[in-house]
Amino acid sequence: MPRLRKATAVHLLQGTEPQHKGTQENVLILFTAGRPKMPRDFSPAEEAEWKRMLKGLWRRRTVCAIDGSALETYCRMFAAWRKAMDDGNYKQAAQLATHVRMYQQQFSATPASRENTRPAAPPKPPPPPVQPPPTDEELFEAQIKANQRDRVVLPTLAPPPAAEESLDDFEVPEGL
Repeated sequence: MPRLRKATAVHLLQGTEPQHKGTQENVLILFTAGRPKMPRDFSPAEEAEWKRMLKGLWRRRTVCAIDGSALETYCRMFAAWRKAMDDGNYKQAAQLATHVRMYQQQFSATPASRENTRPAAPPKPPPPPVQPPPTDEELFEAQIKANQRDRVVLPTLAPPPAAEESLDDFEVPEGL
């Protein structure tokens, strides 16, 4: 009889990875989303392909900052393939097309490879800004406000009856 699957939280606690291909909820997301930086020495064709690929990958949330070197290699190969096609060097273009297609599969840019694509984790929010410690005057004012807020006001009681009055003189209303 097969074992039951561990929950994703248990895998996280134990530092293990699931061995099954599960749904999106069962897959551990290890990399956070981020935009890689475009190299400065790109040609116009390489730059255009970089922007085109990055736009699609970013929209699908499948690109991480660490993907920059692979994306750079892909863009350089794509530009070389385009140049070989324009020059009529079809043998070299066919060789480059194979490599370009392999990189497109790595980036899930082909129809068949999109099925196994999962989004990267959203970027972590920046930590909250550090507040300077309060001054002595601010602490003193806060203490005064807290004391005023916590002050208990006792209700006033009716004064006790005077000594000359007697309960015997009290008249009972009729009907009781």
